[in-house]
Amino acid sequence: PEGTRVGDGDVVVEFESTLLQTRRTEQLIVLEKARAALSQAQQSNVVAKSLSESEIQTAGLAVEFAEVDLKKYLEGDYPLELRTLQSEISLAEEELERARAPLATLQDLRSDGYINDSEFEAERFRAVRAEARVATAKDRERVLKEYSFPRQRRDLESKVTEAKRA
Repeated sequence: PEGTRVGDGDVVVEFESTLLQTRRTEQLIVLEKARAALSQAQQSNVVAKSLSESEIQTAGLAVEFAEVDLKKYLEGDYPLELRTLQSEISLAEEELERARAPLATLQDLRSDGYINDSEFEAERFRAVRAEARVATAKDRERVLKEYSFPRQRRDLESKVTEAKRA
């Protein structure tokens, strides 16, 4: 009541605080959402850094492997394939020489009746087959030098360039 003495701890006035409590609660919610967003951003940052490091390492390996593939082809596969074809040519030429050598003598023997036509034709066919082997081996060597080698070298060089760009 009015005119009453007020002592320590007595409530003199009480204000309506519902609106302030509601605002406080709303601000606490906003604060918690901001903390959650910060935490999520920090975790995303850690994941992004890890992913970037992994991509850098993968790109480095891609460059290394592309360079090794190019070197392997230029210093290993191509020279080996070329030597193999050159050996095939040499062997086929030797076989051709051996197949042709007795043909003149065999022709004379056939004319004299010592061997029949089918025996002579078998030997002549062996020479024809040897000629075909020489031609095929030479064609394969030409294709390797003129087409396969330049194309493969350019392809591998391109892979090195692309890997370095990544």
